[in-house]
Amino acid sequence: MDNVDIVYHLAAKTGEEADIEKINTIATQKLFEACIKYHIKKVVFFSTVAVYKPNNVVTITSIKEPSNLYGKTKLKAENIGLKYYKENKLPLIILEPCSVYGKTYNGSMGKIRKRTEKGFCIRIGTGDYKNTIIYIDDLISIAINVIKNENYIGKTLICGTETISIKEINNVLKSKKNIQEIYIPYKIAMLIMKLPFKLKIKSTIKQLTRQSEYITNYKMEKYIKYKEYVNNGE
Repeated sequence: MDNVDIVYHLAAKTGEEADIEKINTIATQKLFEACIKYHIKKVVFFSTVAVYKPNNVVTITSIKEPSNLYGKTKLKAENIGLKYYKENKLPLIILEPCSVYGKTYNGSMGKIRKRTEKGFCIRIGTGDYKNTIIYIDDLISIAINVIKNENYIGKTLICGTETISIKEINNVLKSKKNIQEIYIPYKIAMLIMKLPFKLKIKSTIKQLTRQSEYITNYKMEKYIKYKEYVNNGE
């Protein structure tokens, strides 16, 4: 940490691995303590909107009650960091990205992209389930800009740019690419979810029926919209 001014902390595990708390919480705490010791000027911690209680619309004041282990371990790290900010003047900025997408990014939006590479997309029921998303370059832009403003220290920022439904995503993809849309009635999807054994399609159904709209508190004047991203051939 010698001769370091800025720390960006992105390392994390996202699944249900046994050592997820060791990485996401304990190691993060040790890093925060090292930042205090070496008088780092800015610490940007990438958390996640998974720290919030699942709801239709989430704002920065919404209840933080994660529904999975990933969100729980990241929330613990947030709380430790904010405690150090108040008690030890840790110059912390917390970013909570929504669903990130981009050519080399393999989150939930990346899974949709990979299906289109195989020639299809999936719609569950009406497909009106909305998610707030952000292009990876726009998230990087936020991460760069927040260190330039002292007012962001001690703040938590939900990072998203556009709320879009699965139906809208599919329509954009179908208009640009030669792909087929596979339709699964909602009742059939819910019956599949109740089956007593593991199926890969369960995670797909869960992803495509998640209703998550996040109201961001970091405003960008210019950003990439999903339609622009697809039309540009990314």
